[in-house]
Amino acid sequence: MRKERTNQRYIIQSAFWDYKFPTDELMSVLLGRQEKIGHFDREKLFLRMLNYLNWYDFIQIVNPQDMTEVINENFLEKVSNPDLKKGLSYVVRLLRR
Repeated sequence: MRKERTNQRYIIQSAFWDYKFPTDELMSVLLGRQEKIGHFDREKLFLRMLNYLNWYDFIQIVNPQDMTEVINENFLEKVSNPDLKKGLSYVVRLLRR
């Protein structure tokens, strides 16, 4: 469990390599415990991670419940990559069943 947490911290920090955000605060926003960090709210945090991480790293730190809470039609409109948008839409539909 400790190794998994360390890996999650490394992954989220790698998506924000150009900011000096504390990893604990990034995780708090990701989990919905903190409203925002800098100009990143939870939705913008997800968008940033989807743009900077590969899918396998993303799903290591974002659980299915959080995906279904954040990823909706409004969120999908902000995803610029059409393949990613289509894939996210499919994944969230499956998770909501």
